[in-house]
Order: sequence, then C-alpha cells, then structure tokens
Amino acid sequence: MSEKSGNQTGLGCGADDSSVDGNGGQGNAADTAALSELVTGRWEPAVQATASSDHRASTPFAVDNSLTSKSGSGLAPGRGRRSREIEQLSERPFRTVPGGAASGLRSAASLKNNRGVKLANDGRVRLAMAAFHAAVALNTRLVEAHHNLVLGYALQGRWEAASQVCQKAINVNPGSKELVELLHWLQTQQGLMRRPAAAAQTSPMSPGDKLAAMGSGSVFIRSPSRSKVQAIAHFDAAVVMPTMLRPTIINAARSVFAQEGIESVQILIGVDKAIGDYGILEEIMHQAPEHCAVSVIDLGYSTSVRHGGFHAARDGGALRTILSYAAKSRYVAYLDDDNWWAKDHLASLREAIQGFEWAYSKRWFVDPDRLIPLAVDDWESVGPGGGIFKERFGGFVDPNTLMVDKVACEAVLPLWCVPLRGDSSGLTADRSVFNFLRNQRKGNATNQPTSFYKMNPTDPLHPQRLQTMSKLGGVKA
Repeated sequence: MSEKSGNQTGLGCGADDSSVDGNGGQGNAADTAALSELVTGRWEPAVQATASSDHRASTPFAVDNSLTSKSGSGLAPGRGRRSREIEQLSERPFRTVPGGAASGLRSAASLKNNRGVKLANDGRVRLAMAAFHAAVALNTRLVEAHHNLVLGYALQGRWEAASQVCQKAINVNPGSKELVELLHWLQTQQGLMRRPAAAAQTSPMSPGDKLAAMGSGSVFIRSPSRSKVQAIAHFDAAVVMPTMLRPTIINAARSVFAQEGIESVQILIGVDKAIGDYGILEEIMHQAPEHCAVSVIDLGYSTSVRHGGFHAARDGGALRTILSYAAKSRYVAYLDDDNWWAKDHLASLREAIQGFEWAYSKRWFVDPDRLIPLAVDDWESVGPGGGIFKERFGGFVDPNTLMVDKVACEAVLPLWCVPLRGDSSGLTADRSVFNFLRNQRKGNATNQPTSFYKMNPTDPLHPQRLQTMSKLGGVKA
C-alpha cells in the first residue's frame, strides 16, 4: 500500500471537469495522470489530478458519477472513456454478512468482515484489509470476506494481487458463482486499467508487491522498523516465526503485538515457501505497535527438503536456526503461524528464565474449527521427566511454549535443522532441541498455560487427545 493511502483523503476520488478545455486535450492528460495514480494506490494525487477543492465523492472507495464539463452539459469530448474506466472501481460495494443464524466460527468471521466493511467505508483502508484477512483466516468459506478482500486490493490498483487472491478463494469455494464472476470482472478491468508505460516505470510499488516480487527469486530482508531496531541496543525478547504465509499468521502476530509487561519485542518472520499472499506481511508490518519491530526475511527459496532444500527438518528447514542467530535479543521465543499467546506469555517467560538458561510455559489445546481453548495440556508438553513422552523422549516441550537464552544455549540452535535419527517424517527437530536442553542446560517452568496450540486433525495423536479430554469432561471424543 502506498503511504499516501491513509485517512486524510478518505480514499475518495470524486472529480469535476473544471480542468477540461473545450476540445478535451487537457482532459485526456488529466485523466491519464489520475488513472496512473489510482492504479498504483496513490489516492491523494489522484484526487488532486481530477477533483476541484469543493467537489469530492460522498463515500469512501467511491467515484462521483456526476462528472460534468465546464459548461455543465455532461462529459467533455475525449473524457468519457477514461472516466467510465475509473468509475468501474465503484460499481461493486463491499458486502456485509447478515446477522441471525450464523454461530460459532462463522459468526466470529462475520463480525470481522462487517467490521472491515465499516472501516472501509470510513476510509481506513489498512485496518479494513486487516479485518478482511482475519475474517478469511477464521472461515475460508465466507464468500463475502473473500469478495471484500479481493475488492480491497483492486481498489488500491493491485490487480495482480486481487486476481491471485480471488483465484485462491475459488479453489476453496469451487461452487461460488459470485467469485468466478468477480474474477472475470477483475480480468476485464485489469485490461481496461492497464497503466501507461511511463507511469509503470516511475510509480512506486507497494510494500506487499515488493515483497512478492523480491520473494520470487532473491534474498529479501525488509524491516519497516529499521530505525527502531537500530535505536534499541538489545530487545527484551525476540520472537521467531517461520511461515508459509498462511492467513492465520495475522492472529499469531497480533498476539505478539498485545504482549504486556515487556518493553521491546523483535519479531523475525522467515518465509519458507510462500503458498499464501504476501499482502498478509504488509498488513502485519503496518499494524506493529511502537514497542514491536518486525523484520521479514525471504531467501527466495526453501531450505527444507520438503520444498527442494537441503535441511532435513520439514517444518521450516534452517529458518529457526537462521532467525535465532539473527535475533537482536539474548532471549528468543518461538511461535508457529497458526498458534498464539496470552498477553503475559513473554513477560512470564522472561521472569522464569532469570537464573536459568531456558524456560517454558504450559499450553492450551485449541479446537481447530471453532478456535476455542478446550483443555490445558497436562499430559504432553509438560517439561522434562513427565507426561506421556517420559519413557520415550524424557518428556517434551512444545516450541510454542519455549524461550531460550541463545548465548547460554548457542550449541542448541543448529539442532532446529536436525530431526531425530531414524525419523522419516522430518518433523522431530523440536525433540532434538528438547533432548539437548533437558540434558545439557538448566530449565525452569512458568507453570502458566499462556500458549494456545491449534490441534491438527491429521496428527496421529489427535484421537488420543480427544479421548483424554473427554475423560477430563466436556469434550466429546
């Protein structure tokens, strides 16, 4: 998104024809300039190029239809085609989800979606896009949220991103005629709104488009918080987040932003293989609060054997190792892109690690569909010498509950790349890390369940977990 697409303009793009002369010569030039600004998301210059100071669109994300010539007799000669192309952007309103029968996850997604519509209509585009992303993450079947997310990208002139998001939405909702028709509309408009070559060379790319372009084949390190990172000698904690750009990373990042009792946090996001939309990272970087600095590292390829790399860990390859070394904090915590933390997670870990070399919290098991915490895990991730893994592995600690002093535990960092010997799944590097920590370093527990782990129905342990929770009461196996 352009830095100029903020609240000042309301993202409205109304216009009169006060700059058009009788033969339409200036009109063509003005329209071309406005169109160039519009398709690159630079709304304020577009308004300046097409509107008089006393004539603006009445609603955000809208284009005034009452374009008149100097004489007030309708569209000036030579202006009509470009004006109609711009007006195509406002022919599709954002869609709310009616209340009533919806419940559970769909209801939560609907609330996010409807909140996004209100934000969009207030001209708060960044927050609106974040709400639409969250709605899709909560319920991939919510067509209205997909529609609004796609329309939001289109209204910023990001046609390629809009088309990609729309195609993915169709893949998830193959029976949606609305999304198929929306994709056709996008493809049609992309042809109509093709920006002039000169504008294409001079107009700046949005951060999300830069991320996507750079991520396609070269090393890319981006930190919008560069001055913040440079100003802080050492962060109170660093958070390592490998990702494949699943939409759920927004909620994971927000749980880090919401941390209390800790003054500064560095968040290092490493892209393994991008299967999602790079625009998600743009939203995260723009939402980062003052006490958080976000850095995104995309090598342009995966380091995991799962996606053609060399490292045996199939859940991120060497990313956790690389990001741990890169962290500008002695204390490093780990968070997967589909899990999240309670507000006191980092602060409680920092307190527990004092006088020790690593620390861990307890965790909640979370329903994967409703995203509701079901039970505190008192039988798997319980630390050294306990739980159902006591005999086989000497216990277990989920990486999402872990914090290490990376100076005292530097020898453990390469083990994030190394699954257990004889493991064909490639998903046990966390056991290698835990095995080293429990035998070689002093650890301490917070004894507080501040990590939320979303269960995976395909996990071989899933049926056993449900049975155990059923015995504890309240959860049907």
